[in-house]
Amino acid sequence: MKILVIEQDDDFREDLVLRIDQAVKMTELRGVSLLGRSLLNAASESPDLIFLSFLDDSDYSDILFRVRGIFPQVPIILVVPSEQYVEEAVMLRRKFSVRVVALGDIPQCAQIIIDLDSAKLGLSASNTGTLISFVHVRGGVGNTSTALALGNQFASLGYSTLLGDFDFIKQDLTQWAVYGPAARKELRSLFQSKAPVTRDSVRTIVEDIELPNGSMSFLGAAASHSEGVLGYGLGQYSNEPTDDRLEEIILELLHNYEVLVLDCGNMWGVSTLTALALSSRVVCVLPDDEFGMTSTLKTIKRLAQESEDPLEFDFSKWEYMTFSRGIQNKTEEVMSLIQSYGFDHTQLIVNQIPQQKKANLWLLDRSDVLGLADKHYGEFLERTCGRLVAKKR
Repeated sequence: MKILVIEQDDDFREDLVLRIDQAVKMTELRGVSLLGRSLLNAASESPDLIFLSFLDDSDYSDILFRVRGIFPQVPIILVVPSEQYVEEAVMLRRKFSVRVVALGDIPQCAQIIIDLDSAKLGLSASNTGTLISFVHVRGGVGNTSTALALGNQFASLGYSTLLGDFDFIKQDLTQWAVYGPAARKELRSLFQSKAPVTRDSVRTIVEDIELPNGSMSFLGAAASHSEGVLGYGLGQYSNEPTDDRLEEIILELLHNYEVLVLDCGNMWGVSTLTALALSSRVVCVLPDDEFGMTSTLKTIKRLAQESEDPLEFDFSKWEYMTFSRGIQNKTEEVMSLIQSYGFDHTQLIVNQIPQQKKANLWLLDRSDVLGLADKHYGEFLERTCGRLVAKKR
């Protein structure tokens, strides 16, 4: 493996090369070569990984554009001062779609090198995990059951999958997973800490669940709503610092899993809006009656109009599901109703979910979701997985 360190200032570059060399030694990997170059002298190299620093300038737009132009296929890690990392890491990650590390975080740099060497983790923006958020307005529409079944199906197909419970009122998934007190405690600690979110720290807040058809990881809710860690600041327009912290956690999880499936509940607070802004796909589960659909669509339209972040309600990423009961075989009518509210779609997908008589048993502690599903529902899940994620591991 060939690692290239790019920094314009000779002294800064020499210091950064020494730090990355420490990270390489920490990995105990063989065959790793390390070079330090200015941007002017970097073009002739053919690296597998780039650590990019530009410590005398906080505006990285131009330098990243130029480096990407020279090395379009090479993962780039942006190295910033520790103080800037704490304040701006999430913003930089979202703005430039690169992974960001703090200058002094040598263990994190070592983990990145190991991940690349073992091909376990894609570091470019195009290879990060896919975040799928399930949202609804009215309870009892099958949002949680469908999120659970879909997460289970992804795992059975061989994706590294994390299922997350962002429904901080009912917490049905947290009860299904029997999410333990140790993980809850770590979740509170991580959320309240100001230290950088790392791969090791997010591993302490997830629990692995072994199922008959595979395994997946799980991130639960806080112990109670009043104690709400991720549920903190549930007001729709809260500017609490928890917004950025939650983004950091989700972004790190996306570097560790191919698929994240989140049950966002119906509170539409900080946690849901943060997830929506980072989602690759959003699945809105509608009631099966026209009145319920109309009420849901009106609420979503109002929330979108009141939002100040266009990423939260990018309807080109949305699709809709509803159980096949009262509106069976009426997909066109549902599509017409959605379009009547003026939502902007590049495509409009409405899924008629096959009704499952055994769905009420799915939320028993760590039940075998797919073992209870009938043939039609299983086929529906597999088709849905293939559409939501373009490629397998």
